[in-house]
Amino acid sequence: MTDSRVRTPRSTWAAAVVIVIAIGLFLGWLCARVVFVGSWWALLPWAVAGLLIGWFSPGWLFATIAGAVYGVVLSETFLIAGYEGSAPLGSVVVFFAVLGLVGALCGAVGALAGHGIHRLFARG
Repeated sequence: MTDSRVRTPRSTWAAAVVIVIAIGLFLGWLCARVVFVGSWWALLPWAVAGLLIGWFSPGWLFATIAGAVYGVVLSETFLIAGYEGSAPLGSVVVFFAVLGLVGALCGAVGALAGHGIHRLFARG
């Protein structure tokens, strides 16, 4: 019996991490400073990017990790780029870290949804 699981090469993992970090940085900064500033509409490009990350992921684990990295980078970039509080940034770092975990969860869920949708289309 043959094992149908295939290990993803390290170079693919490294490239994916660089790509999802770049996407998260770009969208986080863009939505905090240029478009959709202060609007819930910013969630739409974030969700679409998360779904696309999952769509192009070769497996469930890959989609989960890439989505979580994307979510953390996106949320932290958005929070830091949009921070205009009177207190120093260092005083809100714990709060931002908690929100980063929420971003990781949302990014992973979005990427898993994208991967699931891709598998549904591939089947039939």
